[in-house]
Amino acid sequence: MSLRSVCPVILCSGRDQNFWPVSSDALPQQFAKTGDAPSAFQQSLKAAFELGLGPAVVVALSDHRHLVDDQIAEYGIPVRAVVGLPEDRGTSAAACAATEIVAAENPDTSMLLMLADRQVIQQRSIADAISAGYHLSDSGQFVSFGFPPGAGVPRSIAIELAQGTSLSTSPQPVAQFLPTSDTAVAGEIAATGRYMWGMQLVLVAAKTLRGIYGRHAAPIRATVRRAVREGQVNGKSHTLGACYSAADETSFFTSIMQHQQGTVVPLASGTSTVGNWREVWQSAEKDRKGVRVEGNAQAHGCNDTYLASQSDGMQVLGIGLSNIAVVATRDAVLVMDMDKTEELPTVVRQMEARHSSKSQGPVLQLHPWGRTEMLQTGPTHRLRWVIIKPGCRIPTRSHLNRKENWVVVEGTGRVVRNGVTELICENDSVLIDKGQEYSIENPGKATLKLVEVQTGPYLGDDDQEVLDTVYETADAEE
Repeated sequence: MSLRSVCPVILCSGRDQNFWPVSSDALPQQFAKTGDAPSAFQQSLKAAFELGLGPAVVVALSDHRHLVDDQIAEYGIPVRAVVGLPEDRGTSAAACAATEIVAAENPDTSMLLMLADRQVIQQRSIADAISAGYHLSDSGQFVSFGFPPGAGVPRSIAIELAQGTSLSTSPQPVAQFLPTSDTAVAGEIAATGRYMWGMQLVLVAAKTLRGIYGRHAAPIRATVRRAVREGQVNGKSHTLGACYSAADETSFFTSIMQHQQGTVVPLASGTSTVGNWREVWQSAEKDRKGVRVEGNAQAHGCNDTYLASQSDGMQVLGIGLSNIAVVATRDAVLVMDMDKTEELPTVVRQMEARHSSKSQGPVLQLHPWGRTEMLQTGPTHRLRWVIIKPGCRIPTRSHLNRKENWVVVEGTGRVVRNGVTELICENDSVLIDKGQEYSIENPGKATLKLVEVQTGPYLGDDDQEVLDTVYETADAEE
């Protein structure tokens, strides 16, 4: 059997913010990069490729399609399809969409469902486990992967082995999957020898999973099938119809795994995962006191500490810290007891609900055409970098209340103002007046960098009228 026949499905939906402040709604943790490391999505894509699996199906929000395309391009790894979701409805609907698309091509295809918010380390163990589980999935079984008690993995899923079985290095029948962070259940797992730790990594044939959805999540399957039918296909790109937003919002574990039995294939005890700041610290090289320092950061008298600055302009100094993670970006600073890591996503959502983290908007904003970075703001002015990727264009728009003045720092641009086109180069400046229709394109092969000054009585992001659509995703305020 060749692993090339296995189709990895990389799910990039989900709202957890385990890597805040590096991650955000605009840059989810699946695409966020910590230090010089690739994103979790890139690591998943690379792992699937290096394992010798077939081309992947990537499932992500349409608003994040430019992130998917950019990060795939960095590696040059071919994919089978990219599925764009109009809204995040949880991992169950996302997995169902991939299942319907793969099954339409070949219902016998075995799919390896992977959540892109964490990366499994120790690929040899995974490859051996997939090989061991392939014939089981090919025969219609629901195959999961588990770690022995005591393995250094998140305890989000407990796998109870069937009655009369015990821990082994060979595949074992599963009685049920249980969600657990409960210490009492954890103690039972360690004591009985009938449980394993698991994660949402599943190997199953497309036709088998489609049938499971029909039995246990029929409303989700019906909505998703309609969204696939009403969607658009352009080569490898699948954009689902708007009715997808009506799908029940739930996780793959809640709607599917909790109703399944199947088989678990053991993974080596040395396998680990990285999905939050504590696990980043655990997996990183540290000094003899357990301190990891990244970027413009320095530690003095610290123990078991993670200090990271994600911005050259933000200096971090830790003195006498123990078991603390400090992560600084241009937008925000996180200071956290690493024993409280699991509370981070909830606290971030509470903070965002109070609007305390969005009073000025994020400093760095990513777009299909490039990015912007706010440098300074005031009541009647804003100063920022505008970076446009080669071959990309900011869609035509106009503003009612503000003027914009651009100065080219690097590259060449093509500006259209009220239908008149002109080329601009380094040191050139362009004034965009109130009400003037304009767009700017980077026709070159190098990045176009501008300094933009906005002035006017009102500078809100809603002071714009977008007059054309260049990209598949809705283009927010540039």
